[in-house]
Amino acid sequence: MTDELRDRLERAPLPGAEDARRRAWTVVRGAAPAPTARTRSPRIVAALVAAAAVALALTPPGAAVGDWVRERVDPPEPPPETQAKPATRLPAPGRLLVGDARGIAIVAQEGRRTALGRYDGATWSPHGLFVGAWRGSRLSALSPDGGVRWRIAAPERVRAARWSPDGYRIAYLTAAGHIRVVAGDGTGDRPLAAVRGAVPAWRPGSLHVLAYVSRSGRIEIRDVDTGALIARPHRAVPARTRSLSWSPGGRLLAASGPHAIRVYDVRRGGSERTAPPPGSRFTAAAFAPDRATLAVVARERGRSTVSAGREVFATRGRIAGATWSLDGRWLMLDVPSARQLIAVHVSGAPRVLSLPGVRVHGWSR
Repeated sequence: MTDELRDRLERAPLPGAEDARRRAWTVVRGAAPAPTARTRSPRIVAALVAAAAVALALTPPGAAVGDWVRERVDPPEPPPETQAKPATRLPAPGRLLVGDARGIAIVAQEGRRTALGRYDGATWSPHGLFVGAWRGSRLSALSPDGGVRWRIAAPERVRAARWSPDGYRIAYLTAAGHIRVVAGDGTGDRPLAAVRGAVPAWRPGSLHVLAYVSRSGRIEIRDVDTGALIARPHRAVPARTRSLSWSPGGRLLAASGPHAIRVYDVRRGGSERTAPPPGSRFTAAAFAPDRATLAVVARERGRSTVSAGREVFATRGRIAGATWSLDGRWLMLDVPSARQLIAVHVSGAPRVLSLPGVRVHGWSR
């Protein structure tokens, strides 16, 4: 072969090369994103076109080559198992007892969810060993995996229940306004008192001493085993009191309604009343588990605020409840309008958890 012939062959185009270039440009143009500040530079796109032209010249055009180009011009989303998941890990130790339209579930610290079944509400036993759950007039004790340990039929629809500090008693409130007490093994169900609608609260540090709001509108603190009246503060509770909350040592008891919170000093007597600013109302209040700090949620003109000694959070959404973490450093807020929970550090930035549409029933070990 002469030198002249060799030069002519080297300069001659490959058969079909021009068609390959056109096909490659069509693929690149279809795969490339619309021009933005982050659009690839012309040099990079030109290099991809050249590489695609070689690939198309050596292999039949098709999906494989198109995918190869798209992976470099517009990389696909990673597979589901490697995608960044919404933040569901709890910010503090323990497990959440939550409820939504599907029923009651336990959320572990790493975010794993265990469904317990369709119940109207639930409450932890001490140390999170069991769950008390109710639906209609049925009250059940469940193991954390959802197994039913026992079940009773109450005479009326159950509205709420609370486990005593030692786990040997459960006090439950019926829709007709009666408090009944049952042993921790499901035996001995009996009436205790006719009450108003506030959910009763067991006194910390005492085995079976319960606080509730009597039909007369006053707090009564009673030993449920003997029936002995421990205390009956003189001042009536605020109108429409919804909840009672004890301070950790069992000295202070907060009764919260929409238009006032009254804190009773059970040991020394006396009480203090706090009213919200004009035009606002209280929606939740709860003492921290490790100190006498009262978390208060108020709603005013389309804005909700959370205070724990100072204002720690504000949002336009309606906050329906606030639950303390075991270490007293976080508050888990129910925000029904946002269909999510918001975890608020009482001395730091809030954190949104992707637990849509749930209501917190308790935070336990």
